[in-house]
Amino acid sequence: MPCSLGTYQGSAGQTSCTESDWGYHVPEPGSAEQVLCPAGTYQPSTGKSDCYPAEKGRYVSSAGATESTPCEKGTYQSEEGQAECLEADPGHYSESEGSEAQIPCDRGSYQGESAQTECINSEPGYYVFTSAATSPTACDPGSYQPLSGMMSCKVAEIDHYVAESGASSQSKCPDGEYQPEAGQTSCIEEESSMMIIAAAGGAVVLLVVFFMQSQKKPKSPPPRRGKRRPPKGKRRKRRKPRPTAIEPSREEE
Repeated sequence: MPCSLGTYQGSAGQTSCTESDWGYHVPEPGSAEQVLCPAGTYQPSTGKSDCYPAEKGRYVSSAGATESTPCEKGTYQSEEGQAECLEADPGHYSESEGSEAQIPCDRGSYQGESAQTECINSEPGYYVFTSAATSPTACDPGSYQPLSGMMSCKVAEIDHYVAESGASSQSKCPDGEYQPEAGQTSCIEEESSMMIIAAAGGAVVLLVVFFMQSQKKPKSPPPRRGKRRPPKGKRRKRRKPRPTAIEPSREEE
C-alpha cells in the first residue's frame, strides 16, 4: 500500500509510513523521502503535503524553514513567497518591521539614502517642494526661510535684501540706503538715487524746452533800406549838380 500525501517510507518491508518533519513536505503519494520546503516558503507542522509561502512583509531566506521572518525596519516586501526583503529607495522610508510597502517622504522632507526608517526635514534656508525628494533645494538670492521642514521660501521684504542663496534670514538695508521692491539682493544708496532722479528731471526739462523752441515759427527778416538798383541793361542816370550862386565881390559894387 503506498504512503499517503505528507508521509513517506524510505525502507522496505515496513508496515507504516512516516510523517514529514517540520520544514519538509511530501507532495506525492508513495514517496520514499520527504522534501525540504524551498526558500521563500516554510512549514511549521508535520505530515504536510505542501509548504506555506512567506507572507507580504515577510521572507524566508533558506530551505527547510519552519516560520517566516518579518522584514526589518528600512526594508519592505510587497509580494508573497520571497526569500528576501527590499531596501527602501532614496526619497522613501520604512519605519516599522514587516512593512509591505515603502513610504515616500512628504513635502518639506527628503531622504538621500536607501534602507532608511525616516525622512529628514529640510533645514532653514532650504525647502522641498515635491514628495519623495532625495535632497533639499536652497532658497534663491532675494529669498529666505527661517524654519525647517518647509515647502517654499519667503521673499525679502521692502527695505530688506538677501544677497546669497540658502539664507535663513533677511537683512535690513543699512543707514543711507533703501530698497523699494521686494525680493531683492541689495539696497540702493539714497544720494546716488537722488542724483539719478535729478539728472532724469533735468533731461526732461531740456527736452520740453527743445520741443517748444522747435514749434515756434521763424521770423521773416526786416526789409532792407537803401538805394534801389536799376533793372539789368539800364544805367543809372546821374543827376547834374546844382549850380551854386556866386556872390558879387565888393569891388564890383
